[in-house]
Amino acid sequence: MFELSNKLYLINKDFNYSLRVYFWTCLGIYFFILFFQPFILNYQDLNNQLLYISGFSIITYISLVLFFIVLPWIFPSLLTPMKHETRVFVLINSLAWLFCSTGFVFYMRYVGKIDMTLYLVFKTGLLCMVPIVILAIIRENESLRNQVLYLRESNVKLNLMANGRPSESTEKICFISDNKSESIELYPQEVLLIKSADNYVEIFYLQDNSLKQKLIRTTLKGLESQLKTHGEFLRCHRTCIVNTRYTVKLTRGYSGYGLKMHGYEKEVPVSRQYLLAVRDILDIT
Repeated sequence: MFELSNKLYLINKDFNYSLRVYFWTCLGIYFFILFFQPFILNYQDLNNQLLYISGFSIITYISLVLFFIVLPWIFPSLLTPMKHETRVFVLINSLAWLFCSTGFVFYMRYVGKIDMTLYLVFKTGLLCMVPIVILAIIRENESLRNQVLYLRESNVKLNLMANGRPSESTEKICFISDNKSESIELYPQEVLLIKSADNYVEIFYLQDNSLKQKLIRTTLKGLESQLKTHGEFLRCHRTCIVNTRYTVKLTRGYSGYGLKMHGYEKEVPVSRQYLLAVRDILDIT
């Protein structure tokens, strides 16, 4: 289930994702200072110079984690009300920028032994704005993507409400095991997903507003030929057939492509063999 997430609550509720974004942002700061040297570096030895520059990245990382993970975790009620979103968003980003800038100034003065000037403080403030702006853009992008997903799922729900009730002329699909010892009859709109499980298939279906499943001894290939007359069913993987009524989004991750389904928490895999067909039929990216 997708929700309209608050932009203030991290970049993403997945801590690992947020920490990776912070890490790459701080690494960018590290290389920027290394190559462009906006500050005076009083270290002739390269190793000491690299170690000194890494201190700026560490300060930046601590600032981001403190204000975008620790603070929302300690004060969740402060950051969740949507009516205060803009003010709190500006406040949290300003505090993160001020904390990072102050850390840079003290670090240069007492560790780098640099005589601070008003111009150098000004440059420090500008540099510390860079990660804050980058993360603000990423958060805004994540917020827009979440809203798109929310609208897509809402559209799926409306379509199911409008077309989900079977009419008298709608025929049920009879799923029968190879040895004909067990069977189940379902309307096409009730079937959400069919997965292969060794010598069995697992049928996921919705009845009484709850997700149920039935294990039948048969092959996915046999069921695929049976479902050819029903255009809403689509083979997306050697182990999966989905009902396109319930598809929300086609995603791409480290492990490959996947489908997000309404009413099903796990991501359904999509193999490259069926990728073009999935894109053409679903018309989603």
